[in-house]
Amino acid sequence: MQYFMAVRIGEQVAARAQQRLLNYVPSALVAMIVKEKGDGFQPVGEEDLFAVLPVGDDEYIIALCDSDGYAKAISMHLSKEEMEKTVEKMRRDGIQEFSGKVILPI
Repeated sequence: MQYFMAVRIGEQVAARAQQRLLNYVPSALVAMIVKEKGDGFQPVGEEDLFAVLPVGDDEYIIALCDSDGYAKAISMHLSKEEMEKTVEKMRRDGIQEFSGKVILPI
């Protein structure tokens, strides 16, 4: 797929992930929109899996990522209590946890 086509599709997929994450957290940002594969670029995947990432002492971010671990949307920093409540809601709503390595745009 051409890079610009992957970007166009990936922007839409990541924006939907951001909106979904905003149902659970007060603030969320789009993270990654494309991924590089052996045969070129592809948009991030449609599936939404959550991952919890520690970012400091008792601070966390929650990412919605695809099945390859590409973070499509990330929350702002959350306290441990906020993160636990959010994860509980996400699980209750049927969002599965991603257990692999999360790929962030840094």
